Amino acid sequence: MAENRRGKRVVHVLEKAFNEHFVQTMVVAALVIISTMLAIHFITYQPERFTGFGLLNGTEEAGPFPANVSYNAVLPLHTTVLNREGKTELYRVNVIVGDASTAVDAVYGVTGGTLLTSFDGITAEGQEWRQHVSLQFNETLVGYKKIFFELWIFDGSIFVFMNQTLHIWINILGP
Repeated sequence: MAENRRGKRVVHVLEKAFNEHFVQTMVVAALVIISTMLAIHFITYQPERFTGFGLLNGTEEAGPFPANVSYNAVLPLHTTVLNREGKTELYRVNVIVGDASTAVDAVYGVTGGTLLTSFDGITAEGQEWRQHVSLQFNETLVGYKKIFFELWIFDGSIFVFMNQTLHIWINILGP
């Protein structure tokens, strides 16, 4: 008999909990919570800031890159920098030739290589900067080499390495 009363009490509580007023109150509460979360999101939203960095072959395509080049021939390439930093930025791209032992340091960039060339460009927010690069090698660079492209950004007083590098392996053929 006590179990029967307890069962009726549970059923009565459940009926009371799921009456129309409870459901309406829960729907309104859910709408208020969701609206508040959306408002906070849109008020505090800041777009992601980044810089895109790319390397293209001589015909301005993503590849293929040549496997070999003569030491006295010109290797035409293109770099691209896409500015999504929220303001106009001054960038620098260094081109460095190295080998299997050449490393990339998170602060100093490529270490253990030889700087071939460097170029700077100012890029407005949302714009892309493309730079044609004509690389020519000398007899001292003959062999299987890794060509690095490292990206730097001007922070107001000095250029800072952005920890973005691109590279291609190429066999520089001797005389």
